[in-house]
Amino acid sequence: MAAILPEDRFDILYHRYEGDEVKVDGPSLLGRKAFGKHTSLYANYYADAVSSASIDVRTYASPYTEDRAEYSFGADLLFDTTTMAVGYTNSEENDYSSDTYHFGVSHTMFGDLTTVNLGFSYGDDEVRKNQYGPGGEYIGNDPTFGAEELKRRNYRLGMTQILTRSLIMNLAFEAVSDEGYTQNPYRSALIISDLGVVSGTPENYPDTRTSDAFAVRANYFLPYRAALKFEYKYYEDSWDIKAHTYMIGYTQPFREHWMFDFHYRVYQQDQASFYYDLLPQGGAQVYQARDKELSQFTSQGFGIGVSYELLKTGWWKLDKGSVSFGYERMDFDYDNFSDYEGLVGTTNTEGRPFAYSADVFELYFSVWY
Repeated sequence: MAAILPEDRFDILYHRYEGDEVKVDGPSLLGRKAFGKHTSLYANYYADAVSSASIDVRTYASPYTEDRAEYSFGADLLFDTTTMAVGYTNSEENDYSSDTYHFGVSHTMFGDLTTVNLGFSYGDDEVRKNQYGPGGEYIGNDPTFGAEELKRRNYRLGMTQILTRSLIMNLAFEAVSDEGYTQNPYRSALIISDLGVVSGTPENYPDTRTSDAFAVRANYFLPYRAALKFEYKYYEDSWDIKAHTYMIGYTQPFREHWMFDFHYRVYQQDQASFYYDLLPQGGAQVYQARDKELSQFTSQGFGIGVSYELLKTGWWKLDKGSVSFGYERMDFDYDNFSDYEGLVGTTNTEGRPFAYSADVFELYFSVWY
């Protein structure tokens, strides 16, 4: 836990997500190199190819595909027991541009038993709206929509404490402030018209959102080279969303080269104050939304990871390497978000219960040098 620079390494990652007829996959490349004893630089490339026919798309529009590319650059600077980190991230999509600036400070004290972290990020985003053809092909940005701005500010505070030879605990607090265009330009709310027909109507979100999150984590090392991991997170925001996350994990080395990880996670969330599954007959509200992520729902996930350590004694200019695979199965169960696919334009106001499962795969190769 002493203040040290990150190790020189290079990582290649392939990730894939499949759920609710949405597929997201792509590569990520990360390189890190130290210069002298006090400076470490890194660069990261991350790409997503998205193919979406989610419940929102099936209800309101046609399936579409798009790509996202993200570039990150940064540095860690070591001063005795203090590490400073600065970074910049740019993300580009056809309809969304994001620039984020990061700054953080980490300081160890009390014989390296305690580490305190402070961090701040500032994001400057531009939101646009795409036009798609009947087959989901990209045509261009909608000139009638123009461009909207979103400013993001993120404040972080954390402390890690070695309590015993076997127990490490971490406390973390995060506050986020968003100001600007906070909604999705494509999604619509649903309303019952005066004729009793289900139809779409524009969403309208508040221009600001502030949120706070608190987390406590613990790692307990077992005498037979294994470890137990616990995590609890609480979240609340100015939109009246409150959420709890519970996670338990287990790590087990096997022989000299293998490492196995297992975890189980449960997430519970209340709805936003302006969320409506179906707006009541009689008119729109000041703020209204039908994003399922703002509804009341529960999710749970079980994950497994396995890694194999290569080049344990080194080779050429490489110190060691590893190959890792991760898989997580997630189930989402929505309490008050209904499936209205095929019912828009009809007088059937009884939506079907909605739930879905998703699979997440990760395969990555790492070398240290």
